[in-house]
Amino acid sequence: MSAIFTRAYRMMGKEIGHMVSRGAKIFKMASEEGNLTDEMSIELFSRWKVDQLKTFLKKRGVVLSGRKYELAEKAYFAWKLKLEVAKTTREEEDNVSTRRREKLTMECGITLPFPGSLQEGWEESSLNFPDVMEDEVEAYMHRSTKAMKQGKSLLNSGHVHNVKFHHISTDLKYCFIHCRCVHQEKTGSDPYALWVCLHKENGKVLTAECSCFAG
Repeated sequence: MSAIFTRAYRMMGKEIGHMVSRGAKIFKMASEEGNLTDEMSIELFSRWKVDQLKTFLKKRGVVLSGRKYELAEKAYFAWKLKLEVAKTTREEEDNVSTRRREKLTMECGITLPFPGSLQEGWEESSLNFPDVMEDEVEAYMHRSTKAMKQGKSLLNSGHVHNVKFHHISTDLKYCFIHCRCVHQEKTGSDPYALWVCLHKENGKVLTAECSCFAG
């Protein structure tokens, strides 16, 4: 019984610690930004200090120029539109890493390496490419006719180049295809980096990623 009570007290202690930590964070945000209620107005925001308004707007990526009343107006509309607090660079990087790890974890439980981390073993020949049918690509794109047309247009217009193949490992039934794609409109900008993971035996498209905004 004493062991059970000891574990219970430890769990309660941890939970209280988490509650105190969350409370400290909330208090800090409230002191930095001012008091938020369920029914805000420009008048209520105008009661905040200028520093509090600027902190509120900066966290949501809103331009900070203007007098205090203009800042209050911006804060009100940011609140009205429910603009979320912008993530830090570290948080965004962590999100990208998590999404990639999920993408690269196969059904069998194996997590493949990120293609960008493979410095050697890339082949410029298409000799070892799996036989991929257009139906497989369409299935991966969720039968998006628009996406397929855009992809074909970019390919036919010569925007796709530097196509390479990587077998990853002879012990695995997966492989990567990597390429670069020039922007559809901003042709002078740096090209997007794309990779696709295919099943070596049946050519099924398993996962993919693009460095463009859509990912």
